[in-house]
Amino acid sequence: MNKKLNVLFLSNPSVGHTNFLISLAQKYIDKNHTVKFMLPGITNAYVQKALNNPSLNINYTLDKHSINYKLIPISFKQIALGLLLPFKSGISELIMAFKVLSSGAEYYAEYIAKEIEKESYDLIIYDYTFIPAVILSKKLNIPRVAIYHSGLTFYEKDIPILGSDATYGDINKDEYTRIKATLDKLESSIKSKYKDISQMNFFTQANSDFLNIINSVKEFEYKRGNLPSNVCFTAPSIYSRKVLDQKHKTSDKKLIYLSFGTVFTKEYKLFTKIIKSIDTSTYDVVVSAGDSYAKLQKTKFADNVKIYPFLDQLNILNQADIFITHGGKNSINEAMITKTPLLVFPFGAEQEYNAKLVEYKNIGINFKYNKHNLDMHSMDSALETVLNSTLIQSSLNHLHQLHSNKDGAELTYNKIDSLLKKT
Repeated sequence: MNKKLNVLFLSNPSVGHTNFLISLAQKYIDKNHTVKFMLPGITNAYVQKALNNPSLNINYTLDKHSINYKLIPISFKQIALGLLLPFKSGISELIMAFKVLSSGAEYYAEYIAKEIEKESYDLIIYDYTFIPAVILSKKLNIPRVAIYHSGLTFYEKDIPILGSDATYGDINKDEYTRIKATLDKLESSIKSKYKDISQMNFFTQANSDFLNIINSVKEFEYKRGNLPSNVCFTAPSIYSRKVLDQKHKTSDKKLIYLSFGTVFTKEYKLFTKIIKSIDTSTYDVVVSAGDSYAKLQKTKFADNVKIYPFLDQLNILNQADIFITHGGKNSINEAMITKTPLLVFPFGAEQEYNAKLVEYKNIGINFKYNKHNLDMHSMDSALETVLNSTLIQSSLNHLHQLHSNKDGAELTYNKIDSLLKKT
């Protein structure tokens, strides 16, 4: 890419949505391009500190990587809806998520447009759920690259639909039809609010007519038919991640890492139930507790259960023997990178889809149907299985090898470079 580009990165305020974008932005900076990152956020430092929400603190990560950014004053409605999200599950969580993600789109588009008037951009790279990117790209005729951080959402025969926990190839037609109708209605409702996105699709086809990147390896996906040429699998990226050197494995016991990501951390009761079901005479436990940290700190557990508000996930996964997770795509990608088997307790629609995929690809166990009857016997059986299954270890080794020496940010940069040279 000989020409130096001015690239605008746009995203909804979520850690899962921005991780890959931040790595890609760093890649463009290192290649001597100019980058600006914009996303909704809290501009008042006191309010930001009071809310103490990781999704509203992404500016600190951007600061850490010296990435030029501007926070768009977040809409009150998006904050209010976002606070309700952790209390939803299944299809209700998916519907609420897209209401949160689409909220305030017109206002954000107008705000960003005023910024674009000050300097022109050659390219927009965006979180595929961020509607203003589509509005601006169409209006200003700027090519846009959609990043699918959560895998493919497209409907396709035999593949579980987002919002269900069906098994690949064994789809209940009535359930499929019901959920598809719900998602079609949701999509139509969003599109009816914003006339500039009438051709945009979340669930049925590629979001961008230029390029759509799925930041996972193709092999960690259900077998699909022929995808459009502008849909491309790359890989996850930890390009810009500065992994801490913090020691957590302090004994000969197997180490379990427990985390529900950054959104579903109010699940104090489930955290407690899981911890108490683990035989701590056999396992050490490290917990990244988020919003449940204060309560869990006051709860009596064995001495080898260590509770933290947040942890450097790659650091702990490099030491852990088992990862108990909610099933976010970033967490699953990092488990494959570090070769860590999974126990998945999914909360929302994307996570249920991912939990089924983990099961289908034989890299862990989907614990959805056992979490309400969880006890030490069922937990011990699951832990023994993921530790001793040759199939799980073999599948993890295979997927780990596919991730080795692959950087999704570099692959994405090269793909965009190749396409821009042709235009």
